[in-house]
Amino acid sequence: MIQRIQTLYLLIVAVLLFLMFFFPVVTIDVFSNGSSEALEMMPFGLKSVTAEASQKVVSTPYMGILLLITFIISFFNIFLYRHRWVQIRFCFVMMVLELGLQLYVAYYLFKAGDVVKELNMTMADSAAPIGYSLVDIFPIICIILTYLAFKGIIRDEMLVRSLDRIR
Repeated sequence: MIQRIQTLYLLIVAVLLFLMFFFPVVTIDVFSNGSSEALEMMPFGLKSVTAEASQKVVSTPYMGILLLITFIISFFNIFLYRHRWVQIRFCFVMMVLELGLQLYVAYYLFKAGDVVKELNMTMADSAAPIGYSLVDIFPIICIILTYLAFKGIIRDEMLVRSLDRIR
């Protein structure tokens, strides 16, 4: 199982999707009248992180649910190495879900720009820079790795079929 390169690709995809649960997609630092506040966009919501505590400001359950489903399928797909056609289909489904996840990330990146504009309008002497993260491109990396796994699984299936003809 682990000796196949496509299994390693799928394992890396699962790890990257798992890491997306714990790192913020976007960080907005708000400085106003000597006080600072950080807003972090996590998969399940926009959190306000202050020195005292953190609280959820806006809920974003659809991105979190999509990330959870994609992670479960990618992790489950690693153990389907004996059923290559099912694994091929799951790889295709994973690529579509990862594309949807990247669209959600892009949508929330643009929404972060709207939040900054809104904050700048309400507070006259405030600054709110947006901090992007490496996590923003994880779905793109996952799509590429899933495609490579998809091609490797198809290659294995063609090899097995060619050996069946020889017998």
